[in-house]
Amino acid sequence: MKLQNEVNSVVRSDDFEQSNYTIEASAKAFSILSDGLYSNKIRAVIRELSTNAYDAHIEAGKPKVPFNVTMPDRFNPHFAIRDFGTGLSHEDCMSLYTTYFGSTKTNTNDAVGCLGLGSKSPFAYTDSFIVTSYHNGKVRVYNSFKDEHNKPVFALMSEDDTTEANGLHVLFSVDTDDVEEFKQEAEEVYKHFKVKPNFNSDIEIEDFDYVLTGSTWGLSTSNKQRRWDIKAKAIMGQVAYDLDVEQFSDNETVTAVLRTNLHIHFAIGDVDITPSRESLSYNEYTKKAIVEACEFVIEEMKETLGESFDDCPTHWDARIKYKNFRREGGHLSEIVKTFSDKIQWNGKDLFDDAYDRLYAPKKTVTDFNGGDMEVPKYKMRKVYRENWKAAISCDDIDYIRFDSGTKDIVLVLDDLKRGAISRTKNYAKGQLGDKHDREKNKFDYYLISDGDKEAIMKWLGCAEEHLVLASSLPSVTRSRSNNSGASYRSKVCVWDYSRGYWKDTEVDMKEGGLYFEINRYEIVGRDGNRMGDWNNIRKFNELLVEIGCEIDEEVPIYGIKSGELKKKKFNADGQWTSYFEYMQSAYNDRIAEVLEWNVEHIAWRQHENASKELVANWLSEVDNLPEEIQEYVDDYKWYRSNEKLWVAMSALKRHLGLGRGLNDDVDVDPVEWNKRESKITETFPVLNYTQLHSYYDNEAERDIRKAHILDYIKLVLTNK
Repeated sequence: MKLQNEVNSVVRSDDFEQSNYTIEASAKAFSILSDGLYSNKIRAVIRELSTNAYDAHIEAGKPKVPFNVTMPDRFNPHFAIRDFGTGLSHEDCMSLYTTYFGSTKTNTNDAVGCLGLGSKSPFAYTDSFIVTSYHNGKVRVYNSFKDEHNKPVFALMSEDDTTEANGLHVLFSVDTDDVEEFKQEAEEVYKHFKVKPNFNSDIEIEDFDYVLTGSTWGLSTSNKQRRWDIKAKAIMGQVAYDLDVEQFSDNETVTAVLRTNLHIHFAIGDVDITPSRESLSYNEYTKKAIVEACEFVIEEMKETLGESFDDCPTHWDARIKYKNFRREGGHLSEIVKTFSDKIQWNGKDLFDDAYDRLYAPKKTVTDFNGGDMEVPKYKMRKVYRENWKAAISCDDIDYIRFDSGTKDIVLVLDDLKRGAISRTKNYAKGQLGDKHDREKNKFDYYLISDGDKEAIMKWLGCAEEHLVLASSLPSVTRSRSNNSGASYRSKVCVWDYSRGYWKDTEVDMKEGGLYFEINRYEIVGRDGNRMGDWNNIRKFNELLVEIGCEIDEEVPIYGIKSGELKKKKFNADGQWTSYFEYMQSAYNDRIAEVLEWNVEHIAWRQHENASKELVANWLSEVDNLPEEIQEYVDDYKWYRSNEKLWVAMSALKRHLGLGRGLNDDVDVDPVEWNKRESKITETFPVLNYTQLHSYYDNEAERDIRKAHILDYIKLVLTNK
């Protein structure tokens, strides 16, 4: 690959004595160029040897021929690559393998390599590796190893005749503890290879699904990636590089493109790379190429976006494709909206409005006054679960939404006289998992009733395969309890989870259940006073969920007025349970369990202040801290990662009558904590006299102050 080299014009006013820089061939230099060059050594070795094999096949005119990869296992812990390129003569082997920055590929953009470092990359992982060259009827075996001075040596071990095809075979031993990591890194490296290698064992290489493609790009689905981890990738010479959005913060169009799962292919040499080939080198040449590529993506989308939807087999498929594009496109899809408000499928609009909605068709009925009015032709309900809830919700709706984030749509057709709602909710609950399993909670179910199947399919523009019949879902069996006691009814309140307030109702008081005492529609606490801000049951449930408890929101919670509680017949048979008592008995063990888990770290809650927190936070960015200080930092990080847990437990303890708060359970030894903090100032004395931060600092000033202090800390550690 050709690198971009700038030629400097130098004007000298006089003759000066001068000397050119050179590099001493020392063990330290070789170590930096092999071992110190790569942050992920296993991935680097696999990537460098594999791209060399790819280049060899290009040179030999075999671009579609796969090379062979031997993956290590516990019975044969060796990694090897055998290509079928041209092989190397003895002279080339002795020259290229012993010359750092020596490469035959620096003047061509047909090959990925250019720096003459990849062939030496095994030294990043091992002290020796075997190179076998098959070249024009000869096979030569070389041993590349580090000598007693830790310098690399390349030695011919044997030479013989052969009938095998030309090419190179590189092999080295693998630590058995690294076998699984080699597999994981290989799966990552070979994702973007157009021609996948032949493997000696099963290995799972991800196939990318693209919701939209162009001549040099594709918008990939995010799969299991977290939204904030999604980055566009530049793919060049089989290698994918994350594109750094921050390099283009002044260009809204480019940043919108790069904040997506877009794969942009570049010809070899179009962008520059760092020597380690782990990232791009963001010089002016590279940044200009990326900006031009992003602008090309936008322009090509204008031309091809509409055509791509016409290829969908049904109107419904086109709608789902656009929904997926909006989901995966992120910021990019907002740009597309500006020039594609009317994307169509075979001349028909995808949706009924600009908010990506599909409304049920209308029918005319007679109202109470004898006039005509329009109502939806079909009854529609949305069945779903919020991430924080256990209960499945079912809402009446007038339209289907196609902008609902990561949720996929399931269409359920009501072909039953009764029971479709319970079947759909029960089915959804089984498919979505519990409220902690966000990975499974990725569906919205739309139950459509009161219509002929063919007519509904025509309205939706879908095929029969897109529908789930309610009759095909498992039926729901309900258990009924018998109560022989005499009933009496009374007006109480029931908590409406969906709307977050008490709703008046009338119940048979002999049935019993869970209750809060309420006064003027506010929960009365255990101290007999109204709880004000804590009148919302959702707050209790969120705290319980935070500490890992299960909440079933299908169980009704009643609000019983103080006057009703004073009646003699109330709870005569013990059928009512105070929700405070229920939570205390049900969740006290969990609270105790979490407290017992690692109570000493809660000391941070009582002991920290802004300055100490800042010290711990900054020290966490420093490597090779002394053991005592590292333990202090680890305690801080551990507490921070569980802070919400402690806050939740402390609030629950107060409101459930289990104590005033979390601090009551913690016996802090201030002497011990002061000793630990003193160790920091003993190690880094300047921290005694340095103002770590000021409330008048702006962000830039804080960053400068932080950088200076971190430099000081690192300097102290270096000289110890």
